[in-house]
Amino acid sequence: MLSPEYLQECTSYLLGMMDKINEQVTADIARRLVKTNLLTDTAALQTELLLQQSRLFSDIKKDISKLSGLTEDEVERIFREAYNMNLGTENLRAAAVGKTPIDHEARKAMGALLSAHIRKTKGAVKNLTMTTALQAQNRFYLACNLAHMQVSSGAFTYAQAIRNAIKQAADAGLTVQYPTGHVDKIDVAIRRAVLTGVNQSVAEINRMYCDEIGTDLVEVTAHTGARPSHAAWQGGVYSLNGKTRGYRLLVDATGYGTGEGLCGWNCRHNFYAYYEGTTRTYTKDYLDNLDKETYEYDGKEYTN
Repeated sequence: MLSPEYLQECTSYLLGMMDKINEQVTADIARRLVKTNLLTDTAALQTELLLQQSRLFSDIKKDISKLSGLTEDEVERIFREAYNMNLGTENLRAAAVGKTPIDHEARKAMGALLSAHIRKTKGAVKNLTMTTALQAQNRFYLACNLAHMQVSSGAFTYAQAIRNAIKQAADAGLTVQYPTGHVDKIDVAIRRAVLTGVNQSVAEINRMYCDEIGTDLVEVTAHTGARPSHAAWQGGVYSLNGKTRGYRLLVDATGYGTGEGLCGWNCRHNFYAYYEGTTRTYTKDYLDNLDKETYEYDGKEYTN
């Protein structure tokens, strides 16, 4: 079992590494801004911007490559820690009901599945990180044009315009653009990729665990502030294969396997083996009151 709280925090150190990349790229943009001659006419400036963009792209790729190995190591650490923690708690639950714990280290299928998810997520993180080089070129271009316009208008001194342009580039932060055109901050994109990868790998391994340990039932985790569509099924007990009467199929109830459903995009819910007749983790009273606590902010009252 991986709690929603664990999933919330497991990428924290990796996001710190993304902050470091963000700082280095912003510094690269600042250096290029200072080197660019913004006092030339517009046509000459555009020619120089093309040259500086090319050099900036090379600078950023070097910066990212220096951290790529550390980033990949951290992704692997996150996955393996989650894998061991999850199966460790599953074995404790199994032992508590008299079942023989599973030696997951000897299960080649589980290990192979974990490795496949690690490779896939490493690739996704690398691709997302490299797209920042292209996005940074756009930030640089916009910042230079802003500074050139401010100097040309006479409203700002050259030094003021450079400072404003650097601040604009820094405030924008690193972003990634998906094929759909959607743009996210780099930390948001990386967190989503790793969180989803970890959660989906654990879910698939837990399905294998349930088959091997001999239970058709699973209990889904619950957390405050769940999106309404997820709040409807969180904390419930469901059947994996329809073998147990009186329980809805997990797929039908939660949308497991789809992007919008359980273990989909940015979802912090997971599920674990449930043994019929044992104490439920989430009681009806607990679930009914999960989001009833209110908070006051700026003179207004809000729920989770």
